[in-house]
Amino acid sequence: MKKNVCTLLLLLCMLVGCSFTVFADGNADYVVDNADLLTDAQEAALEEQLFALSESSNADIVILTVTSLDGKTSLEYADDYFDYNGYGRGENKTGMLLLYLPGVVGERDIALSTAGDLIKCVSDADSDFMIDTLIPDLMAEDYEAAFLSFVDFAVGETAEIGKMPTLPLIYIPGCLLFGFVVAFIILKMQTASLKSVRKENSARYYVDENSLNLTSRHDRFLYRNVSKRAKQTQSSSGGTSVRTGSSGASHGGTSRKF
Repeated sequence: MKKNVCTLLLLLCMLVGCSFTVFADGNADYVVDNADLLTDAQEAALEEQLFALSESSNADIVILTVTSLDGKTSLEYADDYFDYNGYGRGENKTGMLLLYLPGVVGERDIALSTAGDLIKCVSDADSDFMIDTLIPDLMAEDYEAAFLSFVDFAVGETAEIGKMPTLPLIYIPGCLLFGFVVAFIILKMQTASLKSVRKENSARYYVDENSLNLTSRHDRFLYRNVSKRAKQTQSSSGGTSVRTGSSGASHGGTSRKF
């Protein structure tokens, strides 16, 4: 009897331990409203949408509101919160976190942190466009509308996961060789019709004799024309700026203070 009781207790402990493990890995909270900007109903509806999107896209999509950045920049806070709270799905820990810190005019902070496969999908221009879209609703304190717009943005961006082809390095030499061969063939075809042309060391064969008689000649400097062009010091590729968080993980995304 005692053995049976011990066995049952052991099984119960194992089940409890498994349940805690599943909860920790599940990242149940996709809306973390620490600034208390949403009603319970609004938060529940957003949580349901983000959970469904995260499941279907295999990328954790999170909304986080805070009352303080604890001395960090908005991007640093967003990156660390994503990393140290176990977010990110798949081998590359793919996901996206929107952070918002409310405040007076000029002191509000908004940041978008991307991770894993979404770093390539969401360019800096995409992130800035999303922030521009959300700011009017945030300024009007229509937080539900702002966060729903973020959900729409996330739906479009997660749809791009896996659609960005990458060329293995082993194929690059072959592609270069193929391009060289094609260019050589085209060049030979174009020059084949020019066999009648011969190189001449002077222009005497192109001058009609006795058509021009020079009695004297001299060189005279007339003027000088100087063109100046400003040196380019910075260029933008229009891609994604990648940074490394304190956890060592890579992140993309941009931020704004308004």
